Amino acid sequence: MLRSLPAVFDIRDMEITLEMDRNYIKNTVHRWSEREMIVPLGPRAGVYFNLVADPKGPQGRIKEAVTKLLGPGRPVIGIGAMALHHHGWTTQRPYLRELAVPVSAFDRTIPQMKGIIGVGRLKGWFQAVLQRSEEGVDGFLIAPPEFALVDAIKAKGAGRLWNPDPSDISLPVDVDADEVVRRIEEAADLLKVDTDQVREFVAEIDGLEDALPTP
Repeated sequence: MLRSLPAVFDIRDMEITLEMDRNYIKNTVHRWSEREMIVPLGPRAGVYFNLVADPKGPQGRIKEAVTKLLGPGRPVIGIGAMALHHHGWTTQRPYLRELAVPVSAFDRTIPQMKGIIGVGRLKGWFQAVLQRSEEGVDGFLIAPPEFALVDAIKAKGAGRLWNPDPSDISLPVDVDADEVVRRIEEAADLLKVDTDQVREFVAEIDGLEDALPTP
């Protein structure tokens, strides 16, 4: 049966391809999990890596699984340490993927996913960040470093996100300090984050203290 399912599948795939009812699906999934033939994306996500079709699926098909869970029209963007490390703005290597997921003011529910911290961000946040993002880690879109930093400063670790200290930020040697500060302040403005809060943090980043504008 697993050979007839894709490398990443969900409950709906089982209903259509295998013509199973929900009760039988529940028992079958439990049996496959016990025999380590499948790996769930999350405890109640209903999305699975099919190890028969692709034994390396849990390592190489993360984005495919997240898209399967959230839907292809729901973009997600790498933020936090995931983005800052990708852009060379920190040496802190993330052990979890940090993803911003679109939510509404009325529904901020995000399914739990193994190895992933999913945090909700509203439409205005995505309008500011999405078109400036680039493809990066695991094929996910990655936020520009200045937006990832401002977002992290505002979040202060909320939702289990990485909560950076200024000493964690280590900029590439070839960056222009004035340009970096300009980009950070522009990001703060677009994300509607308090400028004084951001400047207080930036003033303690090695190499940027002299680039801040005089109050």
